Amino acid sequence: MRKKSSAKRTLKKQKYNIILLLIIVIVAVFLIGLLSSIIKNRKLYKYDNEIVVLKDNGSEIDSISLKELRKNQISNLDLTLNNQSKKTSIEGVSLEKIINSLNLDTTKYTKLETTNKNGGRNSIAIDKALEPDRVYLVYKINEKPVHDYNKSSGVFAIIDTQSKDSSDWILDVKEINLK
Repeated sequence: MRKKSSAKRTLKKQKYNIILLLIIVIVAVFLIGLLSSIIKNRKLYKYDNEIVVLKDNGSEIDSISLKELRKNQISNLDLTLNNQSKKTSIEGVSLEKIINSLNLDTTKYTKLETTNKNGGRNSIAIDKALEPDRVYLVYKINEKPVHDYNKSSGVFAIIDTQSKDSSDWILDVKEINLK
């Protein structure tokens, strides 16, 4: 009985120390999470000002920087490609989410055309681009910025997750034009 009351008294005396310790642990966990996020994205920061221009039949309607893109609903996916034995991880935002955020009538478009820094063009059907969680504007491949993964790939790539070949990827995307 005496030990029980002694333990209660000790607990009462130490409750502020216990509360302080809990606060310190919570703050430490938060700081470790923040620090790991900073370290993880450290290589991306140098590309934060890179932009993709969004157009409606050639007229610019918006632009989005890498920094803004990373604030959106990002997705991490693992792709299995025919020409690789291990999975390829990508990080980006679904084109469907980007296009729907523009509040456009998407029924008047038939294709999504991209332009790279050299003026080269690629296109995909708008129906494919608007399928939820199918086609992504990607900024990270295998935990590296796209540009660091392959210097000729630019900062952004468009990847169809149903494609099993990396040669189908649209690289070095500077403009996305809805036509």
